[in-house]
Amino acid sequence: ADTCVWPAATRRALDSIEVEKEEDLWPQSPHQWPKADERWVLVVHAAYLGVCGVPPFLNAALADDGGKPSDSRGLFRVSRSMVEVDKLDTAAVRSCNANFDAVWVPSSFHTRVFSTSGVRKELIATLPEAVDPTIFNCTTTAAAGTMAPAARATVMSTGAERLDDFIAQAVDNRTFTFLSLFKWEERKNWRALLQTFWSAFPHRETVVDLEDGSTVKMTVRLLIKTQELEWSTNPMTDTEDVLRELGANTVEAKQRMLIVKERLPAEAIPILYRSADAFVLPTHGEGWCLPVMEAMASGLPTIATGFGGQTEFMNAGNSWPVGYKLAPAPSESDFLEAGSGPQWADVDVSELRKSMWEVLKRSTDVRGRVAQACRDIREAYMPAAVAK
Repeated sequence: ADTCVWPAATRRALDSIEVEKEEDLWPQSPHQWPKADERWVLVVHAAYLGVCGVPPFLNAALADDGGKPSDSRGLFRVSRSMVEVDKLDTAAVRSCNANFDAVWVPSSFHTRVFSTSGVRKELIATLPEAVDPTIFNCTTTAAAGTMAPAARATVMSTGAERLDDFIAQAVDNRTFTFLSLFKWEERKNWRALLQTFWSAFPHRETVVDLEDGSTVKMTVRLLIKTQELEWSTNPMTDTEDVLRELGANTVEAKQRMLIVKERLPAEAIPILYRSADAFVLPTHGEGWCLPVMEAMASGLPTIATGFGGQTEFMNAGNSWPVGYKLAPAPSESDFLEAGSGPQWADVDVSELRKSMWEVLKRSTDVRGRVAQACRDIREAYMPAAVAK
């Protein structure tokens, strides 16, 4: 993106491996192939290709090898793949087994899904995602609402006027902001998020019973940073429809809810985490979900569905994984048995609501889980830790 500025070390690494055209990633003529004593590793990671998808420029090479993994040209093929549902379709399984020497998945959730779907176990290896500690860390966050108002004011500037105004309205700890980051698509379950937020906090002020026995009136808000996709519905229209169905006062709703779909500069994203008091995403399923990890790394109480790749680093000791039941997921793919299509999670909205109320109280337990999340992410999911 035009607004994305990589750290200098990352930019140098990218410059050393970037090519102009996709087909340049693999030599197109025999004299360019690896020598007899060489072995090249080719990692294919392209979401648009699907699980174990094969880039078009590799088709010729695969055909020459009979469509089977081979090191006859010194090529070791790796697919970096993930999925957000509980099983793979037959075409994906066939491609993993026939076209790759290894399949790298991000979590134990995926190891189970891939192996039970029929991908050969010896192909599967787990390689987690990582988070940058210089950008997302627990020393520069509101940390469950503990940042002083003056500190908030000095760090919260994104360059987007509507967003900055919304952030600036959180003048003290009597304002509590839930943050959610996601693409606007059905899988992210935006409807459950909107419905649960408004049903849990329908009034301008919410009376909260604190751990010490006192009560406080809080203004509870929802900030959504999203992306409207070519195939998705309109976030603003969808939100208005949900609020209308709930009988909500739309004027009041606009005071306590903000949806930002404009592109933000890369440096504004950590500001979103630092401006919030908690993170919530009742997703149907995730491959990994970097926003959940970034929120935990930034010291936010984090609530998300307990299904998918995020279960690799979420647990009841460091976050709020919400219960669910499995339900059919949209699919146009073929499966081995009729009616055996993929499933994803339908979040338990009552538990979701309970979790949102729990983090609102900023109790000792909430602070303890946040601290544990900071330790867990720092120790296991920083780049140096993942590289080991």
